[in-house]
Amino acid sequence: MKKTLLVLSALVLITGCVILHLFLFLPSPLPEAFPPPCSTKVVDRNGKLLRLFTTKDGYWRLPAHLESKGGNMAVDPEFIRLLLACEDKRFWSHHGVDPLAMSRAFFQFISQGRVVSGASTITMQTVRLLRPHPRTLWGKLFEMIQALRLEQRLSKEGILATYLTLTPYGGNIEGIEAACRFYFQKTAARITPSQAALLISLPQSPERRRPDRQHKQAVAARNNFLHRLHKEGLLTAEQVKLGSEQSVPQKRSPTPILAPHLSQRLASRYPDQEEIRTSLVRPLQGQLETIAQQAQDRLGADGKKTLAILVVDNQGRRVLAHVGSGNFWSNRIDLTRARRSPALPLNPLSTGWPLNRAFFIQKPESWIARPALATTDRVILTVAIRDGFLSARPCNVR
Repeated sequence: MKKTLLVLSALVLITGCVILHLFLFLPSPLPEAFPPPCSTKVVDRNGKLLRLFTTKDGYWRLPAHLESKGGNMAVDPEFIRLLLACEDKRFWSHHGVDPLAMSRAFFQFISQGRVVSGASTITMQTVRLLRPHPRTLWGKLFEMIQALRLEQRLSKEGILATYLTLTPYGGNIEGIEAACRFYFQKTAARITPSQAALLISLPQSPERRRPDRQHKQAVAARNNFLHRLHKEGLLTAEQVKLGSEQSVPQKRSPTPILAPHLSQRLASRYPDQEEIRTSLVRPLQGQLETIAQQAQDRLGADGKKTLAILVVDNQGRRVLAHVGSGNFWSNRIDLTRARRSPALPLNPLSTGWPLNRAFFIQKPESWIARPALATTDRVILTVAIRDGFLSARPCNVR
């Protein structure tokens, strides 16, 4: 009996020393690149998205916020409530590791001989996202120790926001905001119960449940979580019925690619900036790109003949629209920045050249412009707003 107690005491002492050593000498739970780098967004003057770029490692990743600030909307609080009910009920009270959840998982495994429920907390999952490691017994021990340390470095809100930014949702989509944008064409500010069930189920098996590739599995997982949330008393039977009837997206939604020449140049100039705000007006930009494409179709698809449009507010001297060429994919040279002939005026907006066409604009929202087509090899049209008129004039002809 004494020998058994000595052996057990020695094992407890050794285990305690190992854990203490790991706790003191393991690397920081936070990587050097923290907060995690996110995709660069180029937006118009009202914050409307013009173009989104992947991160350097090729992921679509947008930051998640628990509070609305700086024009960024907070993640739907109801979604967070449902998420924590499924993933970590005692998130706000434990210190990184949930002893009750671990005890429950252990006894379920002993009694049923298989894994019935996990014991990983949101903090432990965040550790795994920040510093990926093998899913072994030692890996789980590492995860637990780092979770305790992470709770000392970040607030609960910081841990949850990091988790919601890095969670995988299939392919190269990471984070709740990117998932909502690519699957639902919206932000995470308002999430329906059906969407919430899908978004909670996806990270558990992001590749096997990808809606765009494994649609049946995605629908089944969504429905299972709807019923689970009903059993937890978080959704009504009516909400489950309505949620099950809603469709699950079968493909990703494309992101807008507006002002591609300008957006590319700004993203290259400011690669570490998450949001780049321009003076452009998105409705005007979209309409002029459509007009430029129609003009390009008449000039030829080979890109040898092309055009560019620049809309400038003379009063504030701000660029309202920027079209670098008739078609970005056939001609990626930004002709608004092309070198002009010395014989041509330096400032085409101040010249007395005859207008191609002029259109009266009653309201900024009712932009109408149809610049005349040119048959020269390369034409740059500078479009300006002056005295209530939208004018288009050539400023470079070759």
